[in-house]
Amino acid sequence: MAVEILPSELPRESSLFFGNLLLPYLHQMVNADLKKEFRELALPAPIKRSVILHKGALTPDYTFIAKFLTTE
Repeated sequence: MAVEILPSELPRESSLFFGNLLLPYLHQMVNADLKKEFRELALPAPIKRSVILHKGALTPDYTFIAKFLTTE
């Protein structure tokens, strides 16, 4: 691998790695009924913990962010 293409290879490698980690959850993510309330969502735990917003509101694990979003 030539040094000049190394920076372009890092994002590719990261994307492939991340995609492979998501692959086992893909079916459940695609079939989740997102119209339900957050607590009722049938998502795998690692995916559900990573959701920051649902239906325009912060999810329980991320409510602390609200104090940084004030417009005072």
